Amino acid sequence: MYIDFVKEAGMKYVTWWDGSNHLERYFRDMLSQIQNNRPEMNAKGITNQYLDNWVSSLTERADIQAEKGVFAWGVFVARKPFEGEL
Repeated sequence: MYIDFVKEAGMKYVTWWDGSNHLERYFRDMLSQIQNNRPEMNAKGITNQYLDNWVSSLTERADIQAEKGVFAWGVFVARKPFEGEL
């Protein structure tokens, strides 16, 4: 479906870059950022309840990704076609 959208936009599909293997680390790094910057976040108006919910969600996602690898993300690479190409 996404490749069809790329083509409908007048672009030429090149490839899909799969970054899924980075997700567990990303979730764990976000947890570290919250832990290291919580006072600054609180000072900017972010409540502890919000941060606690975020920590819970990120922890669950990191654990699920480590165990099952079910989350995925990546980037579609496309380019503007040369004249007469598609």
